[in-house]
Amino acid sequence: MKIHEITPKDYTDLHRLYCQLEDDWTSDIQDMIRVLEEVKDDPHYHLVGIFDDADKLVGTITLSKCLDLTAKARFYYSLENLVIDEDYRQQGYGQALMQYVEDYVRRHNGRYVNLTSSIHRTDAHEFYYRIGFPRNYTVGFKKNVVDD
Repeated sequence: MKIHEITPKDYTDLHRLYCQLEDDWTSDIQDMIRVLEEVKDDPHYHLVGIFDDADKLVGTITLSKCLDLTAKARFYYSLENLVIDEDYRQQGYGQALMQYVEDYVRRHNGRYVNLTSSIHRTDAHEFYYRIGFPRNYTVGFKKNVVDD
């Protein structure tokens, strides 16, 4: 397995993975590509993929560097859209990807990683607990301000 930045040649597989992340996800691949083009040069945005031995994209996660004015003005990373292909789950890909994230944050002197997960994704929550995210640590809130 290999872990590195996602490139334009991976966009079709990335879209396939995002379709597995949310059952009702209906975004067009062109919408996704438009956003990727917008953030491609943003040093605070890090889109990573994990690839099998045949170089197939089998998982992804997005890291966003969040600047913080508290705690000695050190930053943290917000993690979004972690998804491992349904056919590759329970094989260590998610754990390897999350270990990459922790190492990346340490190397870049980040304070911590923050993630949210939809309340119905209980299997994902169990995975996060197993890799060291504490239970009952925080409460997260999300409010949609635009109807889709």
